[in-house]
Amino acid sequence: MQKGVEKLAQQLLDEIWSTTELKKVSLALEGLSHASGFKSNALAIVSNSRLSDEVKATQLLNLFNDIEIPVLQSFFASVFSQGEFWLFSSKQFDYFDEFVRSFQITTEKLQVVQLVVAVELFPREQMVIAKQLSDSLERQVVLDLKVNPGIVGGAQIRVGNLVFDYTLRSKFNQFERQWINRMAKTTEFVGE
Repeated sequence: MQKGVEKLAQQLLDEIWSTTELKKVSLALEGLSHASGFKSNALAIVSNSRLSDEVKATQLLNLFNDIEIPVLQSFFASVFSQGEFWLFSSKQFDYFDEFVRSFQITTEKLQVVQLVVAVELFPREQMVIAKQLSDSLERQVVLDLKVNPGIVGGAQIRVGNLVFDYTLRSKFNQFERQWINRMAKTTEFVGE
């Protein structure tokens, strides 16, 4: 089951593209892990042989109703719709706690990339950017997104100690420096 727990943790992590969402999911999973009522209710549902898999899936999803994190609800809806109830099926071993631990350990392998943009990005745009950066860095990336209208347009990307500045403000500053240098050279040449 350890491989199943790790695979499931990675599947959830593959659905997360921002540090904000990662933090929400992580805190929600920790909270559920410490909620004995949640796990005992889940075990009761899974252990009830009179319930069909469809009813079990629906009842298990109802246990997640208080958590308003779409990625988490969508993830568990997918898991339960496939009849994957083993996270809650054992009285001797807590697979859900093991899943949460595996998720936390897997998050340590992520690369956090700070991204500053001029306007808010839609979740789909964040996902595309994170995927492209993941491909470039050959490591799963989550975005620490900040909006700063002062950069005018474009983006600033920070990966560790490296900063890549693709903002319009940066381009304007480069143009201004070049223009001033050329004006100074022209003034020297003309003699004024």
